[in-house]
Parts: sequence; structure tokens; C-alpha cells
Amino acid sequence: MFGNAGQSNYAAAKAGVASLTEVWARELGRYGVRVNAIAPRAATRLTAQVGAEEVTDPNVPWHPGNVSPWVAYLLSDECEITGEVFMVFGGVVHRAAPWSLDDNWKLKREGRWAPEEFAKAVADLGIPSKVGRNTGLIR
Repeated sequence: MFGNAGQSNYAAAKAGVASLTEVWARELGRYGVRVNAIAPRAATRLTAQVGAEEVTDPNVPWHPGNVSPWVAYLLSDECEITGEVFMVFGGVVHRAAPWSLDDNWKLKREGRWAPEEFAKAVADLGIPSKVGRNTGLIR
């Protein structure tokens, strides 16, 4: 969900699921359908393929059984939540904030920008990129 290097296909798939969750919640809400998604943080046979050891002890936070109580709640008649994505791990349920515009990183002017004006405007913001330019991955 957060763009790990080396997992572009997985990240794109998860972003697609998150966006579909929001759209389907809006489209299907008129019919009383609730749509949510879960990003479980659990160690399973699938994660064992990428080096994480499968967890069989139910008292360990990585145990997949820690996710199922939240699933049961989302499916219950008491739940009114819709259009959300949740990360669930151990005893933690954390709502993932959807895409939003960042008012701290905004370039604005009257009329059209010229391409050569952007370098100075971006530098004047003084806000570094999340990833950064020199990650060492591409030379």
C-alpha cells in the first residue's frame, strides 16, 4: 500500500483495490451495500514466499486470526462503515487515509506556466520529495 521498492505490481494492485473500494461504496450505497477493504498484516504461506515465516501461534501479532474479528464486525448489521480501507495487525485496526490534495505542496499562478518556471517554484516550496532523487536503486 505504501510503495515498497521491488513490488510495483503488488502496489498497483493494492492501489486499484483501494480506489475501487471508494468508487463501489459510492455507486452501491444507494442500494444499501457497504464496501470496505482490508490490508491485513499477517504472516501466511503467501508471505513465506518473500521471506516472512508463517505464524501458527495465535498469540503472536502476525497471526492471521487477528484480522478475522474486524472482518466479522465489518460484515455485521451493527457496522455502518463504508468506502474505507483498513490495515489490521495484531490488536490494531488503522484506517488508511485516501488520496488527498496536499495544500502545503501547491503551485499556483494566474495564467499558464512556462516549463522553465517550475524549477524555481518547486525549490521555493522547500518541501523534499517523499522518495527523494538519489535512492541508489537506479544509476
